[in-house]
Parts: sequence; structure tokens; C-alpha cells
Amino acid sequence: MAEWWMDERLVPTGELGGSVQDDTDFYQQLADLPLFETNGVGRRVRDAAARLAELADKETLREGLNIRDWDALHAYEDGLNHIALMARWFYGDPIYLERCMVSARNLERLTIRTEDGRRHFRDWRKMGHKDLAAPRAPARDGSACALMFHPALQYADYNRSDAALKLAREWADTWLKLMEPHRCPTEVNVLSGDVRKWGKDDWPLHIGYGSSSVYVWLYALTGDARYVEPYLRCFRDGVLPHPARPHLSELYALGALDNALPGDTLRKLAAQDAATTAYVAGDPTRLGKAPRGGARNWQATIDTIRDALRFPDMYTKAEQYTDRVFLGKLQTHGSRSHCPPTP
Repeated sequence: MAEWWMDERLVPTGELGGSVQDDTDFYQQLADLPLFETNGVGRRVRDAAARLAELADKETLREGLNIRDWDALHAYEDGLNHIALMARWFYGDPIYLERCMVSARNLERLTIRTEDGRRHFRDWRKMGHKDLAAPRAPARDGSACALMFHPALQYADYNRSDAALKLAREWADTWLKLMEPHRCPTEVNVLSGDVRKWGKDDWPLHIGYGSSSVYVWLYALTGDARYVEPYLRCFRDGVLPHPARPHLSELYALGALDNALPGDTLRKLAAQDAATTAYVAGDPTRLGKAPRGGARNWQATIDTIRDALRFPDMYTKAEQYTDRVFLGKLQTHGSRSHCPPTP
């Protein structure tokens, strides 16, 4: 499928027909492929993505932030996502690492530390490079703001940057204090700290797009179990909530589930997720044998190799919009997944 896009849609700038914003999203869907091979399609994908990185650096980014004012989700898609992906695919490359470093440094201006010690984004509805010179008035934090930490966390993944981790931890700790056992806030008044909106019941750590990845990544980088305790609480009850499903295999590989769950409970949870089943069994063929089910089993149905093989047109010629091609990944969106499967 990746080869089809490289053959049929790729132009010299690395674009695939969506715009910088949507094409960066598409490359995120291929996060695994260049790590599987150094030549072939994997190399073509990396080379094309490198060209798109230069285009984004010239046209949509300035000093590691989006030039245009956007809400948090679209600000991230203007190239912060691609900065982080390049630093991952070209691990240790000083240019890509420096771009993550610059983005992490300037991200602090998009946030504010309140007098009572909370760290919030100033306003999830509008943010961007303009905030460096004139930070906007604090209003509402929430929605997809967590995604903006992607370059900072990729930078910290490389060298455990104290500054990058401090910023992300202050934000994450702020939201942890607002969470309740069976519900998670999704929007907060920055100045007062009052919760404006609550998310779905029993969707822990789901503030908005990317929030759960930040917490898993912070656990991976710090070893602080507080960041995944809301998930572990559900797991101990034998429950796999929707936001936790894409991260179950990562938490298993990172050791977060070691001695935390009875064997029967772990097998019950693993049976609901193809990647985790493969990890626990030490058998990659399990990825193509996930059970089918309702909406709660979306990870085990749509995001599987089997589904993509059965409906290849839906991932190639039937989709002319790069923002809507969702390929199955072993790595979750923006999260850390270095650990190999445990036999």
C-alpha cells in the first residue's frame, strides 16, 4: 500500500496530494515501515518524508511552531508531527534533533504557569508562532493540546532533556489532579482551574487527541507509574477502556504490567487486542488473527493487516484524501515503542 502511494501520488516535494498538513498525517501512518527495512519501500518513504520536512520547514513552520494560527490539532498537523517523526526515523540526525529542540523550547510560550502551580496551554482554540512575541490571554486548555508535546518528547527520548520533561510533566501533573476515578476532564478554565467539560465515563487519560500517548511516553521516560495508574486501575478490574486499547501492547513491552496483573487477567485483556496477543504469545502471526467484534474492538478489526489485505482499494485508489487513510500500526500515534516482543 505504501508502495502504491509512492508510485502513484508522490511528487518531488514529498507531497502526496493532500497539502502539507494532511500529507504529514499520512506519513505518521507509516511509522513502522522505515524501521523494518533500510532499502526498498521503507527507504523510499523516508526519502520522500525528508523532502516534505524541508517543505514544511519553509512554508508552514517557523522556529518549530506553526506559522498560521490554528486550533491545537491543526497546529500540530502543520508540521510538528513531522518534526518528531523525522527525528525518530533519522535517529541522532543533528538537524532533525535540533528542530525538535527548538520546538520544545518555544512550546513554553504557548503555555502558562498559574500562581497556584498549574501548567496549561493558553487556549486550545488558537495557538502558533505569534505567541512567541505576544502570548495570547489565557482562556481554555484541553482538546488536542497534548499533541503539541510530540517534538519535545521525541527530543527527551533521545537525551532525557530535563527542560522538555519538566514542561510535559507539569502539564500532565496538572491534569492528573483534575481527574476523577471514573471520568476525565476535557476542557479547563485556565485562570480559575474549573473544569468546563468532562469526557466519556471510564475513558481515563482521554483529554483529547494524543493525551494518552503523552502519559504512556512519560511513564516510559521516567518510570513514574502515576502516569499510567488510571489505566492500570482498569486493567486490574479486567477492563480495557477504549483509550487504553492502542497502548496495551506498549505497556506490556515496557514492563508496566509485570507482576501487576494475574495471568488470566492479562490473557483476557490481550485477547481484545491483536498486537498485545502477538507480544504475549511471542507469535507475530497473531496480528492477522484478531477476533472481529463491535465498535469496542476497532483496534482488533480495522487496524489489522488482515483488514488491509481484504480491502486494499480502501487504502489506495479509493482514497484520494491522505488525511483519511488509516493503516494499522504497531506504534501508536506519537508514542514510544522501542521494546521488542517478549517471548
